[in-house]
Amino acid sequence: MERGQKILTFARAVQATFSSSEWTEIGYLTGTDEWIDRHPRLLRSLNWGDDDYRGNALDAVAHILRNTENLRILFEYAPINRWLKKNEPGAFTELESEVSGIEVPDVVPGTVTDSGLAALADAQELLRTRGPTSAVDRLHTGLHDFLKAACDQAGIQYPATPSPNQLLKALLEQHPALSNLGPRSEDIKRILRTSGSIIDSFGTLRNQASLAHPNQDLLDHDEALLVINISRSLLRFFDAKFR
Repeated sequence: MERGQKILTFARAVQATFSSSEWTEIGYLTGTDEWIDRHPRLLRSLNWGDDDYRGNALDAVAHILRNTENLRILFEYAPINRWLKKNEPGAFTELESEVSGIEVPDVVPGTVTDSGLAALADAQELLRTRGPTSAVDRLHTGLHDFLKAACDQAGIQYPATPSPNQLLKALLEQHPALSNLGPRSEDIKRILRTSGSIIDSFGTLRNQASLAHPNQDLLDHDEALLVINISRSLLRFFDAKFR
């Protein structure tokens, strides 16, 4: 996320959640308490409900973020964190990934059809704008397409309407690029075989807990992000082997 977008995002959160007490607390946490206290309009415009409060909040957030270490402090500050997670899940995910570094990067595989590429692009855009829960369905479609295209490219046969797990098993058994996976090949293959049950569970979650269907009970943010990161890790591994 670009600096300007971060400022706008955090400013919306503080406008929705901050009283003078939160400004005082975040000032102490970020080492900007004197700047906040001396600002001629920030707290005054907040207390009086003046029209220029939005601009003053933008100025304050921009000042706080001059120190890059304050990004984590702002993001993890409870009122901001709760508001972002509820109201701007896409921004929450993007900031969480930057702060924690835990998200597996997006991958554009070389072995995939146009529809598969479109599904993966949709998943990335939904992840960015609406959060991981909205991206699960399209990522599942992209992963399914990738596995099928990899079988086609290698001339591997599969059933008429194969599940992702059936495709994975066929690749593990027949694709030449997976015959030798280094000095601990059998251990790696055991991990990959186990990933078949993960892919099966992914399909169940996609059908029963994502926006693919009108499901009432959807995956929460953290669980959806787990599914996305595991799927991307599998995509990245197989894509590297098949190139």
